[in-house]
This record gives sequence, C-alpha cells and structure tokens, in this order.
Amino acid sequence: MDEEFDLIEQFYYEAGNFVLFCTNIKTYQAMTEEKRKKLIEKMTIMVCKAFAPRRNYDISKAEIREFVKVVIEYEVDRMQ
Repeated sequence: MDEEFDLIEQFYYEAGNFVLFCTNIKTYQAMTEEKRKKLIEKMTIMVCKAFAPRRNYDISKAEIREFVKVVIEYEVDRMQ
C-alpha cells in the first residue's frame, strides 16, 4: 500500500514538473480564458500520453485536467 502511494506521489511530482517545463507562465497569463482552457486540455493530453495515468495509476483524465489547472494556476499566483 505504501509503495503504491509512493508511486502515485512520484507520478504527481514528475507530471507537475512536466507541466511547468512545457508551459510558459507569462504567455499563459496573457491568454484569453478560451485559450487557457485549450492549453490546459493540450497539457492534459500530453501528460496522459507521457505517463499513462489511467493504466498505471487508475487516475482519470478529468483528475489529470484538474491537476494541470491547479499546477499552472499555483505557478501564476506564485509569480505575482
């Protein structure tokens, strides 16, 4: 059980770094809400392709989408 938790925690750490590496926060801040939603969807797909969270960790695409949004918004808030 602890090993599974560690793997999921490691996945979120790596996926968060992946999202931040692939996202230009300053560009994100200048985007319209519609473009932000599209970027979040694109990043969600990229994370799913790179890490296969449904297959490997039983994490849904909706959960990944929310995670991507939280990671980006946290970074936006942190930079202000």
